[in-house]
Formats: sequence, C-alpha cells, structure tokens
Amino acid sequence: PVVILKIVGDGPESLPLRSRAVRAGVVERVIFDGRLDHDEAVGAIASAHALVIASDTEGMPHTAIESLACGTPLIAVPVGGVIDLIHDRVTGLRVTQDVDSLAAAFATLRDDPRLLESLQQGAKVAGQAWAFGQCADQIEALLREAAGPKPTAVFVGKSWLRGSSPED
Repeated sequence: PVVILKIVGDGPESLPLRSRAVRAGVVERVIFDGRLDHDEAVGAIASAHALVIASDTEGMPHTAIESLACGTPLIAVPVGGVIDLIHDRVTGLRVTQDVDSLAAAFATLRDDPRLLESLQQGAKVAGQAWAFGQCADQIEALLREAAGPKPTAVFVGKSWLRGSSPED
C-alpha cells in the first residue's frame, strides 16, 4: 500500500514543506490541508491511521489527547507531556526526531496491519481516560481529597490538658 501524508495546519513552514515535497518527487502523496476548523481537524485525526507529532519540545498537546480519544495511534517523539501519552507499541510508536526513524515507523504501520489494529485499540482504551466525565470525576476526587476533613478539637466545660492547671 502507498503511504499518504496529510499535513494539517498553516504557518511559516508550509511553503518550504510544499517545495520539499516537489523536490523529493512525492507531492502526489502529500496532502496539504492548511488550516482547518476544530471539527474538521478532529475528523482528519479520526480518519487517519496515525497522528504524527515530530516536535522536539511539547507540553501536553491537545491534538495527541484528541487522537487517543478518536482511537488514532500516535507516532511521536517522546518529549514533554507526550511521554505520558505514548506507550511504545501500545498507544503508538515512539520515534526520534529524524527522517529515518519516522520513515521506519510509517513502514512498520504500512507493513503490519495487526500491529496497526492493536495500536488503534490501545489508543481507544487510553483515550477513554480523557473523556470529559472521567476527567471531571478525577478532578472532583482530587479536590475532595485536598479539602478533606478539617481537624477539630473539642474542649468541654472547664477541661485542661494534663500537666497544666486552670490557672495557666
């Protein structure tokens, strides 16, 4: 099967990427969707075999969480918050930030449909942890734990501590 790369988004690298695809002779296998609204972007993620995050710095990218929620595995460099989301060969494939590593990951998914199916299932299971209700329940539990019962002290009548006297 032929691998198609769909690039979603727009920015200063768009033109250089297009030129690079032409020079490499792969322009017919690279789709530049440009900027999409949120629903269209989620639709693109949901219809993909994998979401690629090749950044060398990341926080906790919403696109990665949305990808898992859609059951779409990640191909990503394990940096920042991505480390907590990508479990190699469970929710996706970890790569280094070089062309050969990315190409190997694409070839692996192209050539191993069982692995792809397993990663999709792993992504779907991991994505359930990010469902709104699940997150809201976890936040509520944390807040309740943090607020917790307040310590109380009760003194009845003319009580005093042992070793002290009422005159102290």
